[in-house]
Amino acid sequence: MENTGVFHDTRYLITNRLQRGRSSSAFAFLLRQQATRRLLALALIYDSSPRHEAARQANIHVQSIRDLVLRFNDEGPEGLIDRKSTGAPARLNAGHQAALARVIEDGPIPYLDGVVRWRLCDLISWLHTEYRVTVSESTLSRILRDMGYRKLSARPRHHAQDPQAG
Repeated sequence: MENTGVFHDTRYLITNRLQRGRSSSAFAFLLRQQATRRLLALALIYDSSPRHEAARQANIHVQSIRDLVLRFNDEGPEGLIDRKSTGAPARLNAGHQAALARVIEDGPIPYLDGVVRWRLCDLISWLHTEYRVTVSESTLSRILRDMGYRKLSARPRHHAQDPQAG
C-alpha cells in the first residue's frame, strides 16, 4: 500500500514529533497515544482505505471505527480522547440515604431491631427489608463515609483506670 495523502502527512507529523526530544508537548502527545492511533485510523478512512483495513491498522473493531467517525464528526479531535466511564447508577438514591441517616441518628431499638448498636450487616439487612435494595458491606461503608459517618467504637479501659472502682 502506498503512503500518500493525509495518512502519510499524519504519520510524518507523528514521527517527527516523537524524534524531537523530551519536551512537555511531546510528553503530552505520548499521553494521547490512543487518540493518535484513532486519528491515524480516521486518516486511513479519509485516504479512501476500507474501514476494515483502518480497524486492523488501529487494532480496534470495525464497529469502533464507526463510533469514532461519528464522534469525530460531532466533536472534532477532542472526541477521540478517552472519557471517564459513568459507571453503574447508584443503588441508594437521596431518599434512601436520608432514611438511612435518620435510622443511624435515631439508633436501633433493641426489642424491634434485635441489636443494641448498628453494624454494617444490620444496616444492610434493614435496607433490604425496607426498600428491597441490596448492597455489599464495602459499598455501604463507602456510602456512609461519603455521608460523613465514621466507624467509631468505645475504647476499652482497664478497671484500674476507673477512679470510682477504688
